[in-house]
Amino acid sequence: PDLLKLGVVLMFQTGLRVGELSTLKRSDIDLSRMVINVQRTETAYTDDAGHRIITVSDESKTEAGDRVVFLPEKALQTIRQIQKLNPFGEWLFQYDNGNRMTGKAFRDQLHRACDAVNIPRRPTHKIRKTYASVLIDGGASEKLIQRQLGHKDFSTTRRYYDRDRMTDQAKREEISRIVNM
Repeated sequence: PDLLKLGVVLMFQTGLRVGELSTLKRSDIDLSRMVINVQRTETAYTDDAGHRIITVSDESKTEAGDRVVFLPEKALQTIRQIQKLNPFGEWLFQYDNGNRMTGKAFRDQLHRACDAVNIPRRPTHKIRKTYASVLIDGGASEKLIQRQLGHKDFSTTRRYYDRDRMTDQAKREEISRIVNM
């Protein structure tokens, strides 16, 4: 595995936005508490000359975006692999020359992975939607899901992130279980 691939895996395990992932510093990871402190994001704009400028904002996307993300055990393993590949860098994801990996690098990596398994390319935000749906399907509390994703209230999560992931067979079984009581 390389850092870009592990970064995509970590998005699936944490629901981080790609701009949050690409701006993580080593100091944001607290392995003893099993958390990531999310406190910045990547921003992009076009300057007067028409050049795309990518910067790090010390503020998260929203007020609720500044948060602590709890890590599942597998995410701890992923982070340890990342730290082995990048043992000394300031940024969790950086190239050998010290430059930070940008959100575009992770998006490109996801597209290469989609191409490799011959599925349509997906945006990185679909990973967040999948993460939210998995938490909802798994019965996590609304407050926990809201805080993990950095949403101000759960209605945002429910409206934009909850996806029906049940198979037709599972739907039939659930309906039968309820109706046949």
